[in-house]
Parts: sequence; structure tokens; C-alpha cells
Amino acid sequence: MNDVILSLGRAFVSLLSPKIWWYILLPILVSMVLLLGSAILFWTVGFTQLQEFLQAGVLIAWISKPFLSFWTQAPVVLSQIVAGVIIIVTVIILSYLICLLLLSTLLVPLLLPIVAEKYYPQLRIPANVYGSGLLMTTVSFVKYCFGLMVTLPLWLIPGMAFF
Repeated sequence: MNDVILSLGRAFVSLLSPKIWWYILLPILVSMVLLLGSAILFWTVGFTQLQEFLQAGVLIAWISKPFLSFWTQAPVVLSQIVAGVIIIVTVIILSYLICLLLLSTLLVPLLLPIVAEKYYPQLRIPANVYGSGLLMTTVSFVKYCFGLMVTLPLWLIPGMAFF
């Protein structure tokens, strides 16, 4: 238990270093710039195609049916709102995923030599740190997706989400 508390204290002390903060913030900034740039670049095309897809579907027609008697633009406005929300939520989710991938593949290899040199000189650093980080991230992601798909039916039964 003392080792855990000691490691936690060392982690908090290491956060006082500006170099560590730069390493932490860099993948987050790269992810935000990539996805905001792509969202701005492809907003018009993606928004238009998604709006046309939604207007052609049954769901928007069914939702806007009660409003058609007094508001003829209801399907268009509803499809615009839904398309905008879908695109914004997709950008947020993708930025989170890309940020996690960048953090696990870039941050850990950058911080490992600093931590090993400062606190754990006996720590053996693998030769291919970036490849092993990417491999571990991919394996963990596949395990998570598999576990989610296997346990998805349990989430529909009250109380079974615990298992």
C-alpha cells in the first residue's frame, strides 16, 4: 500500500514540470486541430448529404407529420437540426477517440524515459516503445469492443448491467 501512495505522490510532483504538461497537452491539441479542421472543411458536404438522407427517411416524415398543417418547412428544419446534432456529436466522439489513441501511442513513450530516469532506474524500456504502445492500445480496444458486444444484451435487463 505504501508503494501505491508513494507512486501517486511522485505522479503529482511530476505534474509540476512544464515539460510533462507540454507532453500531456500536445496530443489533445493535435486531436482538436485535426477534427475541428476536418469538421470545418467538410461541414457543408457532410451536412447536406446527411440532411438529404434524413429527409428521404421515414423517421423525419413521421415526426414532422403533426406540424405539416401549419408549418410546411417542418421536415426541412427538423432534418437540419438532427443532421447538425449528429455531426457535432460525431466530431466530439471522434476527437475523444483520436485523443486517446494519440495519448496512448505518443504520451507513454515520451514519458517513459523521464519516469525511468527520475524514479525507476531499474525499469527496462523496450526498444520499440511506439510499436508496443500502439499494439497494446489496439489489443485493449478490440477487447473492449468484444466485451461490449457480448454484454450488450445484459444492459437491456434491469439489474444485469452489474454482471
